[in-house]
Amino acid sequence: MIAPVFPRRSQVREDDPIWSTLLAYQARIEAGYEEEKQIQPEFLGWSSVESPEVASLFPGLRFASLTWNERARPGVHQVGLAWGLSQTIAVDDLGRVVAILDHFGNYEAFGELLAVHRVRIRDRGDAEVVWSAFNALHAKQWQAGPVQLSATLWLLHDATIEGIRYYFELVLDGNEVVVSARLRSERDGTRG
Repeated sequence: MIAPVFPRRSQVREDDPIWSTLLAYQARIEAGYEEEKQIQPEFLGWSSVESPEVASLFPGLRFASLTWNERARPGVHQVGLAWGLSQTIAVDDLGRVVAILDHFGNYEAFGELLAVHRVRIRDRGDAEVVWSAFNALHAKQWQAGPVQLSATLWLLHDATIEGIRYYFELVLDGNEVVVSARLRSERDGTRG
């Protein structure tokens, strides 16, 4: 199993060709807070995701991550705030956002990218490349590695936290191409 490591990240510069796309996306997030009278976002900047595994799976796409915290608007006190919110977006060569990868959740957008790009999982090595790319794009360092359950089913992460089993499931078609991938959970043998 390859050990997941954070990919090299660097701040996206204003002269980068995708800069205007990133700013427009950031403005969309900010607009989502407009109706919120108590909270506003505080952005920590864009960083590029530079990973050989990501590049090999998704040629022609650029990935950049944005992290932000929430802060109270001036004059507001005692309000619940979130810290460390983050997303990675995929930008195509025309400057369009083609995927939004939340760093928390069921990670279905990653599975959709795998399916759209017709990523094949022929063996454990291919599965490890996919798992490394997942970690890079979602800013994770999850250690569990791939386990093949059948010709069409792989688990790329399997951990139990507070009595709930979480596993990242990859479903393949008969040609070993990913058709779906998502985080699942179960308690007492009940799939979620």
